[in-house]
Amino acid sequence: MKTILIALAMLSLGSVAQARPLEPVDGSITYNNPDVRLGFRRVPAGSTFEHHFYDGRGNHIVETYQVQQDGTLDIIGRVNRQHG
Repeated sequence: MKTILIALAMLSLGSVAQARPLEPVDGSITYNNPDVRLGFRRVPAGSTFEHHFYDGRGNHIVETYQVQQDGTLDIIGRVNRQHG
């Protein structure tokens, strides 16, 4: 029984690692910006940073980016901080 639980836990962790990355939205650094990696080539891979912007509805959006080995950026988190 213990072996089955461990196997199920490992499978669930694998599915989390294979989750689809967040797609850029209007306001994202990588949205319609094919040259974005030019500015991140010298940043250490694995570095993370936040980008704050407001969407068309006035919501405060916070995206967390991670620099990849080739200098590209992956959005690894997005929080929608609605007004009110």
